[in-house]
Amino acid sequence: MPNTSPGPDSIPAQIIKNISPDNVSHFLNICNCSWHSDEVALEWKESTAIAIGKKDNDFTEGRFYRPIALTSDTVNFLNA
Repeated sequence: MPNTSPGPDSIPAQIIKNISPDNVSHFLNICNCSWHSDEVALEWKESTAIAIGKKDNDFTEGRFYRPIALTSDTVNFLNA
């Protein structure tokens, strides 16, 4: 997964993608507990907002930036 950054929980998507067979059941248990209890870890609710400069513009003005939110890859997995 090139050009991706982890969210506030600092768990990169590559870790989730390449989780070992021994740990898949533990990860799924955490996801299922969250799903069935309607509770989400605080870190999964947070996002980190950063500004990305728009191409070919003067970056000295704020209007030439667009915000993006880095969210937890774990939550992105749950939403898939």
